[in-house]
Amino acid sequence: MTLIRSKIYKNLFWVVSHVNAIWTVFPVLLIRYALPNLFDKDALKRLAHFPPLIGKEKWAFWVYQLTNAAMVLQLYFFEIKFNTTCSVVGAVIYLLGLIGYVISVGQFSRPSRRGIITGGLYKWSRNPMYITYFIIFVGCVILTGSFSLLMLLVAFQISVHWLILAEERWCLETFGSRYQDYMDQVGRYY
Repeated sequence: MTLIRSKIYKNLFWVVSHVNAIWTVFPVLLIRYALPNLFDKDALKRLAHFPPLIGKEKWAFWVYQLTNAAMVLQLYFFEIKFNTTCSVVGAVIYLLGLIGYVISVGQFSRPSRRGIITGGLYKWSRNPMYITYFIIFVGCVILTGSFSLLMLLVAFQISVHWLILAEERWCLETFGSRYQDYMDQVGRYY
């Protein structure tokens, strides 16, 4: 009986410690698509808004879309093994990114009377959702040990920079000096 119990525990440990990396995507999807509805019925619309794009921003949009899809799809082909220090570090970074993502999406989902969100994480960064999303995928890169996922993440983040520039231009046109004052006080990334 002890031998059978030992084999069951060993097999259970193997199942728990070897997880397909696609599971890291599901919390992100819940945060992105379910959480906003808890705060405001129009929050998803605001989250999906892309400002008018010009020049390099147009190709950046497509690089953003394609690399984002490729990162998510690539995770399906990786397994996470929770048996090294590196996997623990990756898991901690991933979880910190998730916590930050929950906070930033939640704060963005609550409409402000002024139209500009300046509290919470937005006191330290004008783009905490992008930053925390990046941190989530840094955690995934470490968890999977994938160089190709790292290269996709770099291309994704470069494209995000161009989209952020478009968003800032739109915010300046929409909110004027209030947004300029916010830009003067809070950095783009930190």
